[in-house]
Amino acid sequence: MSDRTTNVARGHDLADGTPATHSRLGESESCGNRIELLSNRRCRYALSCLQAADDGVATLRELIDWVARREGTQENEQYESIAVALHQAYLPNLAANGILDYDMRSRTVRYHGHPDVEQLVTHHGSTGGDEL
Repeated sequence: MSDRTTNVARGHDLADGTPATHSRLGESESCGNRIELLSNRRCRYALSCLQAADDGVATLRELIDWVARREGTQENEQYESIAVALHQAYLPNLAANGILDYDMRSRTVRYHGHPDVEQLVTHHGSTGGDEL
């Protein structure tokens, strides 16, 4: 995955003016792909945080705190695990699939809404498991 794809998705320009490449989760994508993207509880917890935000925007730190509270953890080791997973895997993956924008430089996330995603997160967001 290129830096242009992971830094900002959905066609926004990068800080240096280079157009970002993107992939939009669309009608032709299978429902299975959407479910796979949201099969991890940490992804669902992060998306529930973004849905709760008035403007759909949160910092990486806010998402980490939200996920840690949902998991009931205050241990530094577990907190670091959440931070690494969100920053290096889940947020870039969700961005590459057009579900959100993630600017890795500013560590800012913007969620624009997606009906299928919202339905899955709302229905399964409170479940602690990694299965939908």
